[in-house]
Amino acid sequence: MDGRPNEQVLTVAPLGGRDLARAGWLKGFALRYGRKVRAVKTAADLNPTTIPAAARALAADVLELLKVDDLEILIIAHSQGCQVVGQWLDLFARALTPTQAARIRCVLTGNLERAFYGYGARKPRWWPAGNIARTTPNDTLIEVLDIGRRKDLWANYPGGIPSMIRLTLFNPDHLNYTMIDPDELNPLQQKTVGNTRYVNVA
Repeated sequence: MDGRPNEQVLTVAPLGGRDLARAGWLKGFALRYGRKVRAVKTAADLNPTTIPAAARALAADVLELLKVDDLEILIIAHSQGCQVVGQWLDLFARALTPTQAARIRCVLTGNLERAFYGYGARKPRWWPAGNIARTTPNDTLIEVLDIGRRKDLWANYPGGIPSMIRLTLFNPDHLNYTMIDPDELNPLQQKTVGNTRYVNVA
């Protein structure tokens, strides 16, 4: 992704509240180019009200920042944070004007609701939806880069009972995107739909 000098970062934490700016996530991508970072308020827990509340908080943060002339916005989210962004895209981003939308872009990692490859798209129909609420929209005006590691079973779910068991018991790649750099991706697979680019990496 190109570096933009006048860009504010909003981070949306995964379950547990990991700080995506200070944890070296994506090789320190959030703080690169001298960007300023703000964490979106989220409880980051399994309460069913958490994702809707965080999506509303994200919407409020975005609208506040859009009031600053020429400021651009980069949203970085992981796992449950991607679900928050998905709800924001679905319920709030569609109301933005094309000019406003052009000032916003998203980087998602470990997205279990991505439209291709991930658990939400490939899980058996008979299996309960759990906290899968929707497929992350790819038909909005917002530019989205959706990155999944090849062995992250939430982002790249191959199907089958063994994979389903490993999802929660042993899925270390889901927790480790520190060495993935959005500026220097080496895609194993990629697909573009609308303004969303889906990339799978090692």
